[in-house]
Amino acid sequence: MVLMEQLTSQFMLLWLVVGRVAGILFVAPFFGSRYFPAQVKIGLAVAISLILLPIVNHNLSFNPEEIYFTTYISFVVKEVVIGLAIGFLAGMLFSAIYMAGQLIDVEMGFGLVNVFDPQYGQSVPLIGNFLYMLSLVLLVALNGHHLLLRALMESYLRLPVGMAAWDGGVASIALEAFAWMFVTAVKLSIPIVAALFLTTISLGILGRTMPQLNVFVVGIPLKIMIGFILLLFFIPLFGSYLTKLVEDILVWIVSLIEVMKP
Repeated sequence: MVLMEQLTSQFMLLWLVVGRVAGILFVAPFFGSRYFPAQVKIGLAVAISLILLPIVNHNLSFNPEEIYFTTYISFVVKEVVIGLAIGFLAGMLFSAIYMAGQLIDVEMGFGLVNVFDPQYGQSVPLIGNFLYMLSLVLLVALNGHHLLLRALMESYLRLPVGMAAWDGGVASIALEAFAWMFVTAVKLSIPIVAALFLTTISLGILGRTMPQLNVFVVGIPLKIMIGFILLLFFIPLFGSYLTKLVEDILVWIVSLIEVMKP
């Protein structure tokens, strides 16, 4: 009888853990793409939850079998929302990269040249999609997916199951994260955008001094060529800067967890 009660308690606790893990996997970069079927995501969430179950048990402050059903459902909803919030913050990194690519596209003359991204079913900027693919490869090479799993483990150490509290601090963190995303996009794109802007000014001056020169015909391929040359110099520096961005995302996730502490 005691064994049956323990199994029931662990089974109920497992689904609380699955709620947070699944929330992350369904919206986090790479894992949240359409290339991962829902069955694979659920199976991966259950597998990760089984690994994390001993850690969750160590910090558990209640017996899942002794709480009311309505309280248990509210805990499940809380865990799913926490997972979605963590995955959403992790996705901010790639949103900033997409936005930086769009800013570069506009200056290079690719403002209307979008490509269809089958992962999310929407059109994305050409350079932004390139930087996104590059950042995915670099993140895997730099064990960025391990950092996401470490952040998940830290969330259970800092914020045990069922202990989340919601207040105005969560909205404040979300607004600050949005501001960080825009600032990061500008920082990523500003060297190339500034160089292309100076190229546009130079072409304007050249067009005034040499009226017989067709600036429109010369300017578009020239800006595209300069943009690609600058990207060649930008790519080697992108990996080191990406590491800093991942660290910033982890700081935002920790800040969110600290705000949600009761």
